[in-house]
Amino acid sequence: MSLVLKTMSQDVSGFKDDVFTLKEGVEFLMENAVNKDEFNQAISSLENRMEDGFVNTQAQITQVEQELTQIKNEIRKLELRTREDSDAHVEDMIHLTRRVSYLETQVKFLQRQTI
Repeated sequence: MSLVLKTMSQDVSGFKDDVFTLKEGVEFLMENAVNKDEFNQAISSLENRMEDGFVNTQAQITQVEQELTQIKNEIRKLELRTREDSDAHVEDMIHLTRRVSYLETQVKFLQRQTI
């Protein structure tokens, strides 16, 4: 009988260990687990923060796009002004070249008269 008691004692001891381990597991779950409502609230909060982040990012992208558009417009204006300035310089050079030619012709004419 002693062997039977010894075996039962070992079984009871093993059972106690299993119950203790199970109890620790249940306590851990009770301390750290969330219910469905808490989980849904956490997910909803996370979704809201992500949506806010996306909205802020989109606003920043829109602002950068607007700044790029302004810069492009300024570059077009500068290109136009540069072209207009270049055209004006060419016209001035043509006018001055004609004037120099006219003055050279007059000088030659006057030189011929004095000779």
